[in-house]
Amino acid sequence: MTDTYNRHFLQSFLHNLPYDHHPFSLMIFDINGIKLVNDSMGFDYGDFLITEFSSILKQCIKESDIMARSGGSEFMVYVHHSTQEMVKEILDQIRLRIDAFNAQKSKPLEQLSISYGYAHQYQAKNILDLQTKAQQHLTSNKLSEKRSLRNALLNSIVTTLAEKSHETKEHATRLSDLCVAMGEKLHLAEHHISELKILSILHDIGKIGIPESVLNKPGPLTPDEWEVMKKHPEIGYRIALASGELER
Repeated sequence: MTDTYNRHFLQSFLHNLPYDHHPFSLMIFDINGIKLVNDSMGFDYGDFLITEFSSILKQCIKESDIMARSGGSEFMVYVHHSTQEMVKEILDQIRLRIDAFNAQKSKPLEQLSISYGYAHQYQAKNILDLQTKAQQHLTSNKLSEKRSLRNALLNSIVTTLAEKSHETKEHATRLSDLCVAMGEKLHLAEHHISELKILSILHDIGKIGIPESVLNKPGPLTPDEWEVMKKHPEIGYRIALASGELER
């Protein structure tokens, strides 16, 4: 799909490389929120983002560098004869191209977001240590970006669903007001009322995966269409699982 080397190839290359032969760096990239994108936009769009980032990455590295897809949405790059400045330049070029791509997408759910980590040869004792340091850097970056990204994606889901069905937007507003009133009547704590309001707004998010021809059909649904419509709780459940803020 991405026309790149796989993880096994790059691992073999790195382990056969004389560690002190010349300076090099290892960079690791991961596309943020890909599971949430797959569950809400479909696997075709998730694959599109993976392919798009692969293309961007290829444009930003040298011919002597080696790039591999190391996981579902993860890529690794061996940067040949590298310096700190070269790695920074690669990251700057990637950001510029991602910004240009995202400028064409109006919704956060359609946009590309990545986390990265890297380590330089002189910072590690061997290849395994180098990979560990690069992975730790990636993990640290992902943790710092996770909450804001998920919030943006979930807001995008709500907006997209409202655009697909005006009835859904009005229904969500009525239900939200009703849940807040019920929470106040029961003298619930403020944070519990807030959680209840969020739940009422997002309870139908699975409908984002239902075709508009079914969702907004003016007449009765056929048996086959009902089978499609009945899938929306399952879709919503997968979206909730993909977002830590909604798991509970």
